[in-house]
Amino acid sequence: MAALDSSIQQRFVESLVPHLEALFPRECVRLGPLGTRERVRCAMGKARRHGFGRAVCVIQFVHLAFLHGEQFDAEPAVRRALGARRAPDWLKIRRAFVAAEQAAEGCRGVV
Repeated sequence: MAALDSSIQQRFVESLVPHLEALFPRECVRLGPLGTRERVRCAMGKARRHGFGRAVCVIQFVHLAFLHGEQFDAEPAVRRALGARRAPDWLKIRRAFVAAEQAAEGCRGVV
C-alpha cells in the first residue's frame, strides 16, 4: 500500500511541475528540477498535516509555498487561517492566501 501511495504522490508531483514552471519560472530555475520537486513534496506534506486532502486544496497550498516561501505557514495570521476548525477547506485556503499576502505586503512596506 505504501508503494502505491508513493507512486501516486510521485505522479502528482510530476504533473504539477510543468504548471509551476509556467507560473513561477524564476523560482523553479532558482530551485532547479530537484529543488522544485522537493518543495512540492514538502508543501504536500504540510498540506496533509493541516488537514487538506482534496487535490485542489493541496495544489493551492503548493502555490502558496511558491508565492511566499516554504515557511509561509509559520506566519501567525496564516496559522490562524489554516487552523480554523469549523471552516471548510476552501475557506481556510482562501483566508491563508489573504493572510500570506497581507504579511508579505507588511514586510515590503518596512523596506
